[in-house]
Amino acid sequence: MSWHDRFLVVLHQDGRVREACRVVGVSRETAYQHKERFPVFGKAWDDALEEAIDTAEQELYQRAVKGVEKPIYQQGRRVGTMIHHSDILLMFLLRARRPQIYGNKGEVTASSLSLMPDDEALALAQKREKSIIATMKAAAGLSHS
Repeated sequence: MSWHDRFLVVLHQDGRVREACRVVGVSRETAYQHKERFPVFGKAWDDALEEAIDTAEQELYQRAVKGVEKPIYQQGRRVGTMIHHSDILLMFLLRARRPQIYGNKGEVTASSLSLMPDDEALALAQKREKSIIATMKAAAGLSHS
């Protein structure tokens, strides 16, 4: 099995490039060079990361919605368990999946723009562009004084 194959297995399981490099004994620089140089390897790399992220999302869902069993102790003795749900993880999931509803209201994202009518999205993008240009001009004026 080549180091590419071993790298992809670790990346799929762990989702961390640094860890995959450590396990197979190559530098990050070498790994990224190979990603660029070998398109099939690069595509497999991207797919492995996507699958690792999918696994992480499944775990977040499990903890947030279905809950995690946690022990209950009284006077140092385990007397039972309870299911603990994570509101914070649930909010992360909702913001990621439904930013138009649960995201920051002032934040404009590509996904929120894609949900708007074209004329409204264009007007919002133009307003944001004007704001950025004004900020850059102001900063340039300040730097020359």
